[in-house]
Amino acid sequence: MSLKKIVTFYCLWFLFLFQLPVLHAEEISVDCSFDCIELERVLPSKIFVQSIDIQADFQVDKDELLYLIDIVPMSHITLHDLVQTVFYLKKKEAFSKIEIVFIPEELKLIFKLEGVFTLASLRLHGSMIGKEKYRSCYIMEEGESFDRKKHDYSLKKIKDKFFQEGFFNCVVKDELVFDPLLKTVKGDLYLSKGPQFSIGDCRFEIESVDAIDEKEIHLIKMQLGRIFLKRFYAHRYTKNVVEKSMAHFKHYLDKKGFSQAVMSYEESIDYQNRQINLNFTFSFDEKKEFVFWGNHFFTQENFLENFLMYGKSSWHFPSAILSDEIENMYKSKGFWDLNLSVKEEKGKVFCIIHEGKRAMIRHVECKDNFQLSQQQLQLSCFKNLHNNSFDKETFSQAVHALKQLYMQHGYWDIKVVKEEFVPMKQTAHNKFIDYKIVLTLDEGPAQYLQSVEIKGYDELLEYGPFAQFNNLKEPVPFNHSWIALQRNWLINYFKDFGHTKVMVDYEYHNNKLVWNVQVDERQVYFGKFVVSGNSRIPFKYLQRELTIKQGHVWDKKNIEKSIDNLRNLELFDTVYIYSHKEVDDQGQVPVGVKLIAADTYEIRTRLGGQQVGKDFSLQQGFSYKFGGTFIYNNPFKFGDRLVAEGDFTKFYGNLSVQYLMPWLFNRPIRSRIKIYDNSYRQPLYIGSDVSIYSAYQKGVLFGMQEKHDHLNMGVTLGVEFKGIVPANIEDIALSIDYNPKLMHTQFAFGFVEPSLMWSYVDNILNPKNGWNAFVSCLGMADMVNQTSLFKVVGEYAVYLPFTSRSVFAIRTRAGHVFNREYRDIMPIDRFYLGGANTIRGYDRDYCPPLGLLTKPVPAPNTGLPAAANDLWHYVNQGGRTMFNVNFEARFPIYLQLEGATFFDAGVLIKDSIQDVPDNLLGGVGFGLRYNTPIGPLRFDIACKLDKKYPDFESPYAWYLTLGQAF
Repeated sequence: MSLKKIVTFYCLWFLFLFQLPVLHAEEISVDCSFDCIELERVLPSKIFVQSIDIQADFQVDKDELLYLIDIVPMSHITLHDLVQTVFYLKKKEAFSKIEIVFIPEELKLIFKLEGVFTLASLRLHGSMIGKEKYRSCYIMEEGESFDRKKHDYSLKKIKDKFFQEGFFNCVVKDELVFDPLLKTVKGDLYLSKGPQFSIGDCRFEIESVDAIDEKEIHLIKMQLGRIFLKRFYAHRYTKNVVEKSMAHFKHYLDKKGFSQAVMSYEESIDYQNRQINLNFTFSFDEKKEFVFWGNHFFTQENFLENFLMYGKSSWHFPSAILSDEIENMYKSKGFWDLNLSVKEEKGKVFCIIHEGKRAMIRHVECKDNFQLSQQQLQLSCFKNLHNNSFDKETFSQAVHALKQLYMQHGYWDIKVVKEEFVPMKQTAHNKFIDYKIVLTLDEGPAQYLQSVEIKGYDELLEYGPFAQFNNLKEPVPFNHSWIALQRNWLINYFKDFGHTKVMVDYEYHNNKLVWNVQVDERQVYFGKFVVSGNSRIPFKYLQRELTIKQGHVWDKKNIEKSIDNLRNLELFDTVYIYSHKEVDDQGQVPVGVKLIAADTYEIRTRLGGQQVGKDFSLQQGFSYKFGGTFIYNNPFKFGDRLVAEGDFTKFYGNLSVQYLMPWLFNRPIRSRIKIYDNSYRQPLYIGSDVSIYSAYQKGVLFGMQEKHDHLNMGVTLGVEFKGIVPANIEDIALSIDYNPKLMHTQFAFGFVEPSLMWSYVDNILNPKNGWNAFVSCLGMADMVNQTSLFKVVGEYAVYLPFTSRSVFAIRTRAGHVFNREYRDIMPIDRFYLGGANTIRGYDRDYCPPLGLLTKPVPAPNTGLPAAANDLWHYVNQGGRTMFNVNFEARFPIYLQLEGATFFDAGVLIKDSIQDVPDNLLGGVGFGLRYNTPIGPLRFDIACKLDKKYPDFESPYAWYLTLGQAF
């Protein structure tokens, strides 16, 4: 054997012996808590994984971790896959250690995780109002990693908060329960305020006063003491009160010429007398007192505030600058014949002012206004100037409004080349000097627009602010504000589709607006979503509520829909979705989902009064009201709820228990099982204490509802027992045209009610554009008396904007009850018209047909005509068929205040179409709406077009309620 072969043999043998322990190693372990550099050294670029295991030192949701790890057994994985997995595990912020173990012999990949303790809940105990402000001092949120230092610092902040409010004997105790199985901490804080301290004695020390007379110092101290005794002595101590006292002291010193004073104070706590003693220290270098004579319009405080805006430098202003400053203040308010002299002495400045007469603007005139009329300019721009004293700020606003008006009509280069204030003829006893303002304009050339182009995106011309410019036959004046509107729309449009950098510019020539859009080629894509907080819903059930999908283009609508889905579960106090700053190895952006769970058990109580009537008196229709709700959140751990509630007044009582489920058969069908028992006394009229009958409904139902972007589908089925009995009025069955044999009968129905609702409006609470539609079919099968019925109701509303804030709205409603004669239809199953949302000239549910009472009921102070003699003669009967139409024009008045005019019409039919002439009704009226975050506050007043019962009906009705009529 040659030497070469011998050397080769021993080398191979040596390498074999060296590799043998590696090949038969039990496992390869890498700590990836900080970085993944070690992975690249000990593992090949690709490995085959036969099985995956997760080992954690606390209870974890393996569905969530498998989603974040995203490695499939029986597949090849790369180092890149492992780095991506570690990236998302770190984003979870729940692990102190992330260790990856690979066993080559078993081809097994193990993730060993060590968790950190997280704050699961924090409860504050103690009988006090405003616990939330103390809760806000706690700097850790539920679901966050628990840090003992932060916890102790938070307790200190809470105690400091008590101190600031004067509770110096407060006690703040904590109780922490650590659960090693779940790695959670439950915190309970026990707060006791104790008595509130008051403000006690006060001392004043004045330093650095070499140039100030001792007598004057003594007087200053005495005056400061008087201010303190008058306003603050024995007052309940708070930090805010002390700061307020400092402001009063500073105001006094400013008036005395010590505006540059430096103030500080020390507090000493007298626990025995429960008071805080204060020691104030003032230091100032020199005195400069301003004395003003002859000023009436401005106060001394106004002058000082203006001077002190310049800081310490104002102390050394020469007389000329001070004079100019005062003069500018007066001239900006129209005192143009002001006489002013300023004289300085040691420590004092004397300002002698003769204000003179103030300028009154009687008229504003524009010259060289060829395109817009004087009347249009006066109404749009100058109405706040006419017959008012001159104010520079108001005048500047008027000139700005003039320029904006011209730019809306296409005159972008409008200039006011000259402003003239022309004195008018004065009278001897005139307290003002009358002026006429003459503005000379240079309108410049007009800009017109005939077409719009978006280079590379012609399909967008049919949407948003571009739609109105499609197929223009003639050029229109180019409103300059259209540019900003269209630019913002384009930027938001492309950003909503995942483009982080959007550059939008325009060119305008030959009446054509051309938009150039440059977007980054690489769009932003959704990465995995990472849940934080303290959600108690298992991940697999939480995941189905999120419409965010990994790898899809970033879409704002999907985020908003996911937020709505989570909030609609009503299981979270906080729902927050955000993007992480870092991107993963695939360039995708992780989505953070922060959820703070509501309490598992909630008890809500309510107690109060209720007034139902035609006025705000408490003579009739007033009742106590009390009730409560018990909520059990997430009892079976898949987003469900159990809700029991009851409400009681003199007029009704409602009891119900319902179980709510978010999904049904793996579909997003919101479902509920409800057991209910409701009773109700039908009043003779709104606010009446006299009832015509008592109705009850009790049963069990199962309801399902599935929501889509614009369609809401629902169906309810169940069993219901109901009936009516007479209340306070004799022969009521005769008056309401109801079969007396059925009055005391209990009916048992099996029912099913499918419904569809379409919504294509821009705003649900206050729609300005779009349409709504609704249809419902109720089938009720009597299980005993064969009195089944089928009830159909349909509604359609359309909103047509004719300006940016004005809209014309139309609604039609129709309904009919099949299979039953009118006299056999229970009153609670009939249709009614009249009220704030149907025909507004009539009281609620009081549109004819009406039935005559066999014995009138006394009804004073109800607005009846004199012929009724304060006796209520009629009762509402309702109809078997209903038709209602509403027309309403809504327009702006001022800021959030809007107005409306409307026409309502409708008819109720009992059995025959021949009822139409007698029961056809209408009303006209007007109203006011004030927009609020929860919808418009609405006042409407309407008159009847035809009174069917002149001796009984009032000519009008009014309503104050929340929300639009439709």
